[in-house]
This record gives sequence, C-alpha cells and structure tokens, in this order.
Amino acid sequence: MRRPYIQSLLLLLPISLLSCGHDAEKKGPAGNSDTTIHMAKPSDPHLSNLKLKEQLDSEIRSSLAVASDSLVEEAATAVTETRNALRYLLANKTAEAQRSIEVAIGKASVVIATKPNLSLVPLDVNITLYDLVADMDVLQRIRDDVASATDKGYLQEARQLLQYLQSELTISTSSLPLGTYPDILKEAGRLTREKKPIDAALLLSTALGTIVTEVRSVPLPLIRAEAMLKEVDSLLGKGSDKEEEINRFLDNADYQIRFAEALGYGKRDKEFREFYEAIKSLKKEVSDKSNSARKSNTDLRNKLDSFTKRISPKTSGKRS
Repeated sequence: MRRPYIQSLLLLLPISLLSCGHDAEKKGPAGNSDTTIHMAKPSDPHLSNLKLKEQLDSEIRSSLAVASDSLVEEAATAVTETRNALRYLLANKTAEAQRSIEVAIGKASVVIATKPNLSLVPLDVNITLYDLVADMDVLQRIRDDVASATDKGYLQEARQLLQYLQSELTISTSSLPLGTYPDILKEAGRLTREKKPIDAALLLSTALGTIVTEVRSVPLPLIRAEAMLKEVDSLLGKGSDKEEEINRFLDNADYQIRFAEALGYGKRDKEFREFYEAIKSLKKEVSDKSNSARKSNTDLRNKLDSFTKRISPKTSGKRS
C-alpha cells in the first residue's frame, strides 16, 4: 500500500527554480492596471533543489493530519476487505463475504480503540506538481493569447490556454471516516447472515462511498518565496558582509510573491502590497545594519505562512 509519507517522491520530480525579481510595471493600452505585466528578473540566488525540496516537504507535512503507519495499515486493510466482501457478494459467495466483513470490522475496531477521538484516518496520499508557467514573459504571452481567443469567440481555445496558468503543489488525501464506516460494515454483516446479498452489497458500496478525499493546492511561487526568506534568516546571523547575497534572496522572494499575484492566487489580495512594502523595509534595515532585521524577516515569514494557508485551504469531497 502507499504510505501517507511519500516525501521521497519529490526527489524524483523535475523542479525548476525560477530566478526572479522585484521591479514591476503594470499598465494597459489606456493606462489601466493589470493588463500588461513587465517584470525584470534579478540574478539567480543559486538556491539548490534540495533546499526547495525541504520547503516542499514542510508544506506536505503541514497539510497532513497523519496517524501512525500501523493505524494507516489497519484502516487500509479494512477498506481492502470491504472491497473483497463486495466482490464475494456479487458472486453469491456469502460465506467468504462474511469473513471479509468480519476482518474489516476487526481492523476498523482496532483503529477506533487506539485513537477514539480520531475522525479520519489517511489511506492514500497523492502529490502532484503543476509547474507549467516558466516566468512573467511566458505568463504574459498566455494572457495575451487568452484575451485574443476570447475576443474572437474561441472560448474553448481560451479554456485550454487557461489550464497552463498553474504553478502549484497539490496534495490529495483519501481518508476513512471512523464515525460511520464501522456501523455500516456491521449492518452489512447482518444482511449477509440473513441471506440478503444484494442489500448487503449495496450497503458496502455505500460504505466505500463515504471515503473522504481532501485536496489542498499550494502556490509554488509562495513556497519558493518562503524558501528564499528562510535563507535570508540564515544569512542574517552570519555577519554584515552578506548584504549583497541577502538582497538577491529578497529580490527573488519579492518576484515570486508578485508572480503568485499575477497568476491570480489570493484574488489580488491587499496583503500582497504589504509583502512588497515589508521586503523593501527589510532591505533598508539590512543596509542600515539594524538589529531588528532578523525579527522583521521572521515576522514576514510568519505572515507569508499564514497567508499561504488562508488562500490554499483544503477542499473535501467523497471519493468516486
């Protein structure tokens, strides 16, 4: 079975680190904002893929409320045996179905006895990276093409183009609801003993339909920005000769946050401007050798973390 901890998968993913920057000009044909995006990239801060992977791992861990591996295995076995029982019932093998139901009930009972207050037990986790937009120039070309296709009435072409405007880490977690699943299994067992295989099969199908899937999509530019600010935190403790390196990371963090805004994450939230002002202020503190620079960077990281969680909540639904 798949374990909920699959961070090693990230080592295999082709993750590209954008080099990025903070000077932005946004203007349209009539002087309106948000129509055209021009943004220069600063020099690459040479943040390693390993550093970025650490930040991705942190996001994954914060997104999962994972029980112990042993409980996950018990829950997964309960689901497997439920599926086995359903197949047996459809084949009119009631004795085999009854045994599978009893095993499933036993496994679910173990989980409940171990964690009585646990409402959901993770069964499976899928992690996907959508990193389709290379930089601001590519983003602008796609936006122009979308606008052109829309103006011409080619709405399906525009819809296809919009699918490229993604840069996010998506974490999908399937979980077993302990509040309802065992009771449904017990009722299915009763129906099986009463030689009502069709009714029992329908009930088991209902039980499998109660498995909940939660999805959280986190903007990759904000994950990258946090990785940049984490490096700034480290550099601020290494002496006053790191100003140039610190500024490169701050420039890149600024660009990544602007990139997230341009991609539409956060609905043009007012906090974006607060981030830009905070980075500008932090650069001045670094230049002035201020003792408050490290605290300011910590405050900025905390605010960015809270903002990222707020704009990328989990969404739930039943697994089909």
